[in-house]
Amino acid sequence: MNDRERELWALVAITFIVDLGLTLYGFRLGLVENNQLAHYLLVSYGYAGIIGLKLFALALALVLRRFVPTGYGGIVPLSLAIPWAVAVLSNTILIASTF
Repeated sequence: MNDRERELWALVAITFIVDLGLTLYGFRLGLVENNQLAHYLLVSYGYAGIIGLKLFALALALVLRRFVPTGYGGIVPLSLAIPWAVAVLSNTILIASTF
């Protein structure tokens, strides 16, 4: 793993934490989950369901990374960081609209 890929995995960690924090905070404010699977897990297992879903995505990416050639390794963390960054932006806008 090269330095660029390490930086991308650090970005994954940051977007994971911020997305999770904003998601849980949004639930406290009364916002609802629109993703059907995430909504089911939230209703069935509470916050643990949402956290488990996000951890599963992270674990799956880490496992699948082993099968990606070294020169293309950055694709895996980007496949998590980009959607989570979009979710951070979306959650930030939704939360700001509640005030």
